[in-house]
Amino acid sequence: MNSEASLGAFFSAVRKGRAVIVEGLLEKGIEPNSRDMYNQTALSLAAANGNESVAKLLVKHGATIDSEDDYSRSPLWLAAEKGHLEIVELLLENGADANSKSNSGQTLLQRAVQRSNKELVELLLDNGADIEANSSSGQTLLSLAVKKGRAGIVELLLQNGAGVELKSQSGQDLLWWAAKRGNGEIVKLLLENGAPTECEGEKHTLLQWAAKRGNEVITKLLLDNGADIEATRYMVPTPLLLAACHGHEQVVYLLLENGANTEVTNKFRLTPLLLATVRNHEAVVRLLLENGAEIPPFVESKEQPAALLLAIERGNEAIVKLLLENGADLDDPGYGSHIEATGRISYTPLSLAAKIGHKEIVKLLLRNGADIEAKGVYNDTPLRLAARYNHEEIFNLLLEKGALPLEKESDVRWIAEKHW
Repeated sequence: MNSEASLGAFFSAVRKGRAVIVEGLLEKGIEPNSRDMYNQTALSLAAANGNESVAKLLVKHGATIDSEDDYSRSPLWLAAEKGHLEIVELLLENGADANSKSNSGQTLLQRAVQRSNKELVELLLDNGADIEANSSSGQTLLSLAVKKGRAGIVELLLQNGAGVELKSQSGQDLLWWAAKRGNGEIVKLLLENGAPTECEGEKHTLLQWAAKRGNEVITKLLLDNGADIEATRYMVPTPLLLAACHGHEQVVYLLLENGANTEVTNKFRLTPLLLATVRNHEAVVRLLLENGAEIPPFVESKEQPAALLLAIERGNEAIVKLLLENGADLDDPGYGSHIEATGRISYTPLSLAAKIGHKEIVKLLLRNGADIEAKGVYNDTPLRLAARYNHEEIFNLLLEKGALPLEKESDVRWIAEKHW
């Protein structure tokens, strides 16, 4: 019955999925482990083509489950490669080796993870596949799944005992790998399964990294899992300083909600409020003030700038208004961002606004009671600075509001030359 003609008919029927013909030939004595001209068994051919009914007949008649072709591929591998999960299940139920390897040494489970085939991964794990088998390069299954960004597979592996403290092939903690790719779902899974929030060997903590980049999801996950909110590794500023500096309002909110210190300073003695002011992040300034951030006082040693002067210097009327509304004291020269305080650039707030030419800020300061004759260390009044820097509208505004006219002959002559 194993004549060349019979074998030809047999393999043709197997290839085409003609189960009735295959069954008839098997019952007449055709050898189920016969090989075709390519040295492939009938079961391998049925598995590769997805012919489940034919595969069942071959198994029933004693076909060797783990027979291999010239490329060391078993029927299980061929079915898995083609995505024929019903046949994979059939073969596993009949003794196929779930830990079989390709000629390159790769296990079928590694292949399934590499191809992001969750159903196959689950099927193999349910049938005893080794979850701790590393690739030839030393990469774990969990590391591979994390790199692929497949949360469903990561969850399956964790449920089946994969270790979360393992590092990637490059030596980086898996939590870092997932976070830096913005995969909050995988970060959550790793944290829930015991991954440490503080990773060794990094120049900053993961929370610092997330805060700097404004990643709300990962920031919240880390805070919920006990990450150090005041971490300053390798002189990197705290998460709040980083978030405030980069204007990440929602991350700032999360950090404040979890008790972050609003008065912490960086190496330049700038608080989160000062950093947000310098960078013109109005929403962050407002949020910090609403959560009790102090307006840093003017410091005689000039080691710390006055917030009000910083806002004026950048021409940000909205932030100037916020600072005035939240305690820039007009009456106490020793406290707060005093509106008459001489700051690090040697001007009173009104003088600085007049010098730079911020008319609306000049109006705002005057409405809040700024001394129109206050002088900086160079003894210049706001009027004189407006004249010197050619801000005619501000010059006229100050005169209108009661500024004393210029009396020095040099000043009067200079204005005359400008033809005002």
